[in-house]
Amino acid sequence: AADVVRFLMKHGVKARSQLLEGGGISVGDSIIVEADRIGADLIVAGGYGHSRFREWAFGGATRSLLSSGSFHRLLSN
Repeated sequence: AADVVRFLMKHGVKARSQLLEGGGISVGDSIIVEADRIGADLIVAGGYGHSRFREWAFGGATRSLLSSGSFHRLLSN
């Protein structure tokens, strides 16, 4: 994470890294909760898919981000 922050700052982006603990909720929901807490209006993330069974059993961060209507999203695969 430190390398990514350095890269972004070198290109004029105000960036910081933060390690979040799950607290019993999904990764996607954790991202949404934190983005809402800090007042973010854009979430940039990689979009990845898994098998249908894994998605059904465990959910998916990408699906959570897409279903949240509160933020602009930039997804890259």
